[in-house]
This record gives sequence, C-alpha cells and structure tokens, in this order.
Amino acid sequence: MEVKAVIFGILVGILKPFIIAGAALSCNKSTWQYEELSHSDYWSSNLDSYTTLYGATNVYNGPTGFLMESADYQVPDNCTCGVLKTWTLRAATNGTLRLQVWEHVNSDTYFFKGENHFTVPAGAVNEIIEFEVPPKDRITIRNNYLIGWYTESAGSVIAFRTASGLPDEQRANTNLNPDLIVDELFDWSASPENTLVDHVFAIAAKSGENTAPQFTNLPRSVKIYGDATSETFIYKIEAGDIDSYDVPSLRITLNDDATFPFYYNRTTQRVFLGESGPAIGTYTMTFTVDDQCGNSNNETLTIDVLNWSPSMSGLPAFYTFDEETTEEVTLVNVTLTDRDNSTWNIQGALNVVPANTAITLGNWGHDNTTRRIVSFNANTATPYTGNQQFIMDVQFTDGIYTTDQGYFLLYVTANARPKITNLNNGAQATVSYLETASGDFVYAVSATDAENDPLTWSMTCEPSQCPFKINEDGVITATSDFIRTYVPGYDLLISVHDPLHANDPRNGTLTVLVNDIDDKPTISNLPLAYPLGVSENTPLGTSVYTVSYIDLDPGDTHTIQAQYSPTWGANYFYLNETTGILTTAFNVLDYEDVMTQYGIVSQLDVHVQVNDGSDWSDGNLTLEVLNVNEPPAFHQTKYTMEPDEQGAKGVGSATWGNWGHVVEDQDMLVANTAEIHTFTWDCGESTRFFLMDRFNGSVSFATAFDYDTANMTSPFDCVVTVTDKEGLTATTLLEVELIDSNDNGPVFPQQTDYYIFQVPDLAAGRFVGQVTATDADRSSPNNDIYYTFSTNPFSKGYVVINDFGNIYVNETWKPLFQYGVSYNLVVLAENVNDVTGTRQTATASVTILITGTSTTTSSTTDKPSDFLEDTRNVAWFSVEVALGGALLLLLSGLALFYTVQVKRYRWCVPFLRKKLLGLSKMTRAEKRRYYAAILREEAGGDDEEEVAHLTVGEPHITQVDSPAPPMMWNKRQTHLPKGPSVRRAPEPAVYKEPRPPLKPSMDPK
Repeated sequence: MEVKAVIFGILVGILKPFIIAGAALSCNKSTWQYEELSHSDYWSSNLDSYTTLYGATNVYNGPTGFLMESADYQVPDNCTCGVLKTWTLRAATNGTLRLQVWEHVNSDTYFFKGENHFTVPAGAVNEIIEFEVPPKDRITIRNNYLIGWYTESAGSVIAFRTASGLPDEQRANTNLNPDLIVDELFDWSASPENTLVDHVFAIAAKSGENTAPQFTNLPRSVKIYGDATSETFIYKIEAGDIDSYDVPSLRITLNDDATFPFYYNRTTQRVFLGESGPAIGTYTMTFTVDDQCGNSNNETLTIDVLNWSPSMSGLPAFYTFDEETTEEVTLVNVTLTDRDNSTWNIQGALNVVPANTAITLGNWGHDNTTRRIVSFNANTATPYTGNQQFIMDVQFTDGIYTTDQGYFLLYVTANARPKITNLNNGAQATVSYLETASGDFVYAVSATDAENDPLTWSMTCEPSQCPFKINEDGVITATSDFIRTYVPGYDLLISVHDPLHANDPRNGTLTVLVNDIDDKPTISNLPLAYPLGVSENTPLGTSVYTVSYIDLDPGDTHTIQAQYSPTWGANYFYLNETTGILTTAFNVLDYEDVMTQYGIVSQLDVHVQVNDGSDWSDGNLTLEVLNVNEPPAFHQTKYTMEPDEQGAKGVGSATWGNWGHVVEDQDMLVANTAEIHTFTWDCGESTRFFLMDRFNGSVSFATAFDYDTANMTSPFDCVVTVTDKEGLTATTLLEVELIDSNDNGPVFPQQTDYYIFQVPDLAAGRFVGQVTATDADRSSPNNDIYYTFSTNPFSKGYVVINDFGNIYVNETWKPLFQYGVSYNLVVLAENVNDVTGTRQTATASVTILITGTSTTTSSTTDKPSDFLEDTRNVAWFSVEVALGGALLLLLSGLALFYTVQVKRYRWCVPFLRKKLLGLSKMTRAEKRRYYAAILREEAGGDDEEEVAHLTVGEPHITQVDSPAPPMMWNKRQTHLPKGPSVRRAPEPAVYKEPRPPLKPSMDPK
C-alpha cells in the first residue's frame, strides 16, 4: 500500500504543472468548517461546549498530529485554486500549533501541502481567535484539500466537543513527522493512530485569491556588438511569486521566434546567442511565467546588436599657402579603421570656419581607408582673404556611429592692398559756384599696388546728392554746375581695391569747397506746430499772420507769394508780396458757407515762398476757419395764428398750433445737430390760456378753453423768443386771432312769462314793450338775434316786433282795444347762419294787458326777500329808498309833461319828441304825413286817409338812418351801417272791426 502511494504521489507531482496549464483557476472567498464559530445566540450553546482539551490524560498528551477528514473541513469545490488566508479557532489551552493543509491521495495516504505556525497566548484561551496569514506564508490550496494541525503541547490545544451523531472521520496520530516538506507523503493509518468518533473541533479556515507571479528582472534591455560569436551568454531570466508555495512550481517559457539569432534554455533559464555575427538591429523576446493556479504574466527582453564605431588617425595637423594659389593642394591625409570592415561605406563631414567652398574632402586608396582635405583655387572668385586662418573639423560615420572629431588649421598669407598716396592730411579742392560746369576737372587721386594688380575706383559723397564722379584712372570731375545748390562743401569718400580686396578696399577723403555761394533766403517763423485759427465774420483787412525771413545778402530784392490748398483760400485771404502780411480779403469768412460749398474740411494750407531772384525757400502755414456761434432769426417779423375758439387741454399743436414759423440759423447749415433752439413767448394776461412747446414752438391750449367765457379779447399779440444753445435770441410777433364759432343759441334771461301793461289808445308806431334774448357767442353774426311772433292772437297785424325785440303798434288800437283785456303772444328769438342756413331758436311767452299804465313785468313765484330782516342793511337801504323815491317822482313828472305836450302841443319839447319818435332822419314829406296822421287820429278823422306805418321788410328807397334804438327795425340790413329805417309802407288793408279779434283764452291771468 505504501509503495503504491509513493508511486502515485510521484506521478501527481510530475504531471501537476501540465494538468493546471491553460486558463487560470480561481477561488471564491469562502470558509470551511463544521459549524460557524461565532458568538451569535444561535451557536452559543455549541460554542460553549468547545471547551474540552482532547488527549491531555492519555497517549495523546505529547506531540500529536490531527487531521480533519470530515467533508466539512475540506476546501470547497468552488475553490479550484487559491490560498489559505485566515485560520479561525478556539483554544482550550495555550500552546504552539502548526496549522497544516493536506491533499488526499488514497484512503490513508496524504500529501503534505504546507503549514503555518501560531502560538496561542494564555490570555486567548476559550476565545475565538482569527489568525490572518501573512501574504508570503499563505499556502496554495485547491478544492478537497483538508486541514489539520500538529502540536507538541499536551493535548490538542484546539477545543473539541463530542456527541452522538457527530462526524467519525477525524484522525489523531502521534507518529507524524514534525519536519515534513511540501508534497511529502504520509500514511495516517500508521500506528499509533486513532480515528476519533463523534468528534468535532473548533477550527475553521478561509480562502483567498491566488496572486499571479511576476518577473523580477524583466523588462530589460541588453546590448552586444555585431562581432559576437555563437553560444555567447546574453541574460538569465528570473521570476518570483508573493505566494511562496507557488514558487517551486513556476514555469518560464519563451514565445519562440525562429528568425531570432538567440535561444532560451528553459532548464537554466538563460538566453544565448545562437549564431556568430548577428545582424545589427534590435530584437525583442517575450517570456511568460505561470504558477500552479494558471496565473501568468508576460514581459520582454530587448537585445540591441550594436555596430563598432570607426576611428581615424592623422589629425590634428596644419598647413600654410599663399592666397593667390590657384592649383589643387592636398592639405592632409586621414587614415580610417573599422572592426566591422565597413570602411567602404564610411562617410565624412568637413566643417570649415569661416566657410569656404574651395576646401573639400576627397577619397584616396583602394578600399577608401584614406581621406584627404583638398584646397583647389582654380577658376574661383578669390575664396581666400589674406592673413586668414581656417579652422576645420572633420568627422566620419559608418551610418551608425561616428568618429571623434579631428581638427585641421590652414593659414593663408595675404596679398597686399593698394595704397592712396595724395589724400593724406586733409586734402582739399575748390570749385566755383558761378563758373564750374559739368565735366570740369576737380582732382586726380593717385594710388600704388605692390603686386601691380589692376585697380578699381569708387566714391560716395556727404551730402549724398553729389555732383561729382571718379573715373577709372582716379580723376574726379563735376557732373553739373553749382547754381542753386547752396552747399558750401562736400566730403568725398574715395575707395580703391585690387581683385583680391574687393571687400577690403583702401579709403581716403577729399574735401571740395564751393566758392562765391549766393545766400538763400530762409523763412524763420514757418512752419507752425499747430493750425492758426481765424474766426468767421472777421472783418476784411484784418491781419492774420506775418511771414518773416532771413537773407545774409543785404542787396537782394525779395518777393513773397502764397498758394492755397484748397484753392478757395484765395477768395478770402491775401498775402502782401512785400511785407509778408497775410490778411482777410475779398469776401468775409463764413464758416457754414465754406463747409457747404467746399466740403467738410475747414482747414486751409498756405504754401509760402520767399524768392530773392536767384533762389527761394518754402514754408507752410495751416489756417483753420473757426465757427462762431450766430444768432437765430425768424423769416418774418409777424405771424398769424387762428385757433379754434374752444378745445381740450393740449389740443392745437398738430393743427392751428403750428403757426408756420421758420427759424434760420447759420450754425445749422453744417449739421442739424450743431444747434439747439428753444422757444418762449409772452402774450400778457392771455399767456395763461395757451402753452408753447419749448423745442418746436407749436401752440396748444393750456386748459379746457372756451372763448365765449374767457376773460380776454381777440386778436392779441404775443412776443415769441427763440434762444440757441449759447443764449443768443431772436423775436417775432405772433398775432392770435381766435375764430368764434356759432356754438351758442339765443337764451331769454328769464324763464317766466313777460307781462306788458299798456293803455288801449296807442297809435301806430308807438312803442309797446321790449322782450330781449342773449347769445353767448362773442361776435357777429354768431350772436345776432332776430325776433318774430311764433304765436300772434291778432288776425290783423296790430303789433310788430323788430330785430331788437322792440314791440310797436302797427295799426292804431283806438278804439278797438278795451280796458281789462289781455292778449297772449309767443316771441321767437332766432339766430341764423346765412351760409349753412342753420337755425338756433328760443321762445318767450308775452302777455299784453290793457290797463291804465304802460309797464312790462314778469311773473314770479319766488319767496319774498328777507333782505330787510338783516338789521345791517336797514341804514343804507333807507337812504337808497329815499333817493329812489325822489328819482321816481322826477321821472313821473317828466313823463306826464312829455305826454301832455307831445299830444297837444307839437311845438313843445321838440328835441325829446324827435329823439323818442325817431323823427330826426325823416324827410320833410314823411314828417308832414306823420304829423297829419296824428292830428287826424286825435280829431277822430277817417281811417282811409293816408297814415304812416312802421313795417317789417326791405327798406324803401326813401328810408333814412336813425340811431334811435326804439325805431331800429332790421339788423339784417348789413349794407346799412347803423340805425333803424322808416319807409313808406304799402297802403294797409282797411278793417272795419269794432275791436281786434281775440283768440280763445286771451284773458290775463
């Protein structure tokens, strides 16, 4: 049995790495135990029973191993490969434990898989102990592994309990070797051995994930040279695992590439060169390491095959030659070597300081192992400068590596420069301002050259505008005359060089003086640093500026002239040719006119020239026309506005309130925004009825307005003032003529009936009474009232009413009218628009009562006045009553006197008679007829005789004007300027009625 177990164990150990190869195995975190070791209420009774120390009093009280064969203590199936992370146990006593893991081989034989050492301290007895294994000591586990322990203390250390029905699979063995190695077989049936029946121990284990292995010296890069030989050792690959029980089983493999010149020995884990002289380049070898759980990692080994760098000899060195050398010269030879025998491909680089393209690098020798630095001057344009050294560095490369730099020095001896012999110590020459002409000889410059090289001459001048030239032989001549040049002298910088010194010529200076130069006049006070301002409206002849000049020739005659840009300046300014005084002239400056006619630019450039007959000088003066604020002005001295007679507040501004005013302001010709106008006005007491807009001058009602009720008279004048932004003003007269509308009709002042008391014997033409209405309109014809009878009780026209409301007798009442009789009439007051025919009317009831007196009264139902009840009114009222009584008495006497005299004595009181009866304007014939009719009536004459009547209608040709109000008849006769008219009326019809017929209900009330 033991032999079979040993053979089986060996086979498992050999085949295990191949069995687990492939996908990595895993292990879920789980705990395996018989029952949970916790302090929960559910387990408290069982946990408390784990207090017995097994074997303390028998054969197991010495070194003993314990193995938990019960399935409850085996690694679960879901842990295919992991590590044992934590031990959990309850100890019945203190002591040292070797907590172990076993792998079952057959019924009694097991592989030892590892152990963790733990010592139970005395203070932890009968406590739940959790021992987390350090990562480096964790044992690799797989499903169905078993747990156990070994202790040299008396008894099991770990507490147990026993009861019927508990597992029978636990074992104890005192023959267990304490120094087992991993994967060592042990037969647990060896004597002395005891199978523990109905026993469970307070021990549990918890799994964790297995960690993947790592390379310890990869990735890495190593270098070798291309001349290395076969079997050269390159590198050893090493790996490790934090799970120490995985380390013996680690396997390192190479992902082989057959094209690599290297191979890997798996046994020694070493990399070797497989062939001699590997190709230059970089090779990457990828290695894989995996553990017994299938966890793996990949890393690379990079091998660089390098090339040997070439080397050279023969430098440093130096060489010297003359700068005029023209043949090819080998300056130095350089020898090259290369261990890779690649000199055929070696390239060289030559750097010359200062740069010179005539110095080159060439090849020499059969295998190009020699290089030479060559100088070749032929057919080149003087590549060297005398007394010069060239520092050269050279370097070679085989395409991968380069040699160290080598240095070479070349010295070139100089060619002598030519020398100028007659320009030393301030050489001078002179020319004449008046006589020297173009082509005249000025000076001959001489030079020598040691090598007799051909010479080239050149020249520059100061000032730069030089009227000279130098010829090929060094002779200097004039290129123009000197009139109006006014330069007192010139410095000529002369250069000469030979072919080898074009960039390094020999120089000399010649000073040429000009004699008898005319002095040029110079303007001393121009230009100005700023424009000179000239205000618009400046009076003509005003001095603006005086041009000053300086001329050292006192006998010269000078003329001063000006040109203007833009040319409009000539229309406003004049520069005196002699004095140089610039004045305003020709036209008065107007800023707005200039801006509108000549554009928006108000500045003027004046080009001034002072001429002495031979030469002149120029100067510029800028003038700026300054805008001066000018007062506004109205186009008219008087304007008229005709508002409607009534309107609401604010009405009028868009209609009659825009009174057509135009304000002219020169400042607004440039831009509307250049000026701002505000309006005010003064209409006296009438100002309060209107408002004027401050900015546009439009007028509107200040409040609800009615001309008929306003305390004012139209037309009236207003003074309107416009003010610009700087306070300048202008005024005009605005006449306001209110348009009276016919918006009121006639109104009788009393609402009750009118009563007229008269005697019954009134003759034709006699005044009966007056009934008048009022019209609130302010003007005629809107307030003209015309009266007629709308109701007349008489079938014949016994009474008539004129346009003033005066009622007259039309036919003699006597003897038809009787005392005690009353007559009712209705008077119609009428206002008629003659254009539209619109009528506005009012009526009043009039009752004529035939009594012994002549009065007109109105009825009233008002309460008697309480005036006298106030004692304060008694005193002065008494005086008024006395005066009124006296006046009444006087008037009564006069009326009686007048009546008696008029009736009986025509010669008495003629003035009163004429005025009251309207006889002053009658013709003599009319007066005779009138008086005859009165006499006949008094004498009881025949009614068929000729009688004068006052009638209503168109005037007769014989009518005359009369100012007497009682006789005024027709206000509508507009062609008659004033007064009533008396005309001969057609003969009236003869009525023989005993009295005027009455209409029903005519009795007085």
